[in-house]
Amino acid sequence: MCRHCREHPGRESHVVVRFIPISLVILLCALLATCGGGSSSSQNTPPVVTSVTLTPSQKVVQAGQSLSLNAAVFGTGPYSSALTFSVNGVPNGDAANGTIANETYTAPAGLPSPDPVTIKATSMQDPTKSASVTLTVFTFNITPPSATEIPLVYG
Repeated sequence: MCRHCREHPGRESHVVVRFIPISLVILLCALLATCGGGSSSSQNTPPVVTSVTLTPSQKVVQAGQSLSLNAAVFGTGPYSSALTFSVNGVPNGDAANGTIANETYTAPAGLPSPDPVTIKATSMQDPTKSASVTLTVFTFNITPPSATEIPLVYG
């Protein structure tokens, strides 16, 4: 017979409570907190952009023509691959410097000033990460020689 039953005779049922040492409870809580529930550590990796690359299909483009670019963002965790572009410091470019849309640069109709132009791709998540490329815009004119009169002498 347990001590409780000896001290309280006549009761039909009783509850026996056993105490777990507090140090054991703290240890179990600490172990469960550090466990992480079995989740992957990559889910806890903060998003970090490590670099941006920008590569043109060629380094020269004729005035008024287009040139494709390949831009990429690299990083760790669930980082954003979104980029902004500028041409000679003008966001998305303009008529004087050329424009950029969908990773395609369209040169202006005439020569820009300055020429060559600098195209910059910048990470939207981390504006300190960017890449630049320099392109030369060229034009050429073919002018036929002027016609001169040649006197005909008949004999």
